[in-house]
Amino acid sequence: MAVVSTRALSRDLASLVGADAVLVDPPVHYLEDATSSRGIRGWADAVVLPATSEEVARVVGWCYEHEVPVVPRGGGTGYAGGAVPAGGVVLALERMHAVRSFEPLLWR
Repeated sequence: MAVVSTRALSRDLASLVGADAVLVDPPVHYLEDATSSRGIRGWADAVVLPATSEEVARVVGWCYEHEVPVVPRGGGTGYAGGAVPAGGVVLALERMHAVRSFEPLLWR
């Protein structure tokens, strides 16, 4: 993982999605999932709350370019610890409310 300062990370991500959609002091509920009863809690450099698929693409592209890990987060209801970050950026998808298309046959 490349070293990116928290200041640079928050500044760059805010330029992509707006300052109100970047949390550099993440609330604890973004650092755990339904495994919280087992005491599993991670840490993140930032939480980003994109509102559109274009914003998701910009954030993922920025993270890829800077070698910053990304943990996508839906509702945090999993029990396997998959939404528990170990650094990097939590990509919280709760502001995304529309489904543009649904094509399950493409998943096979």
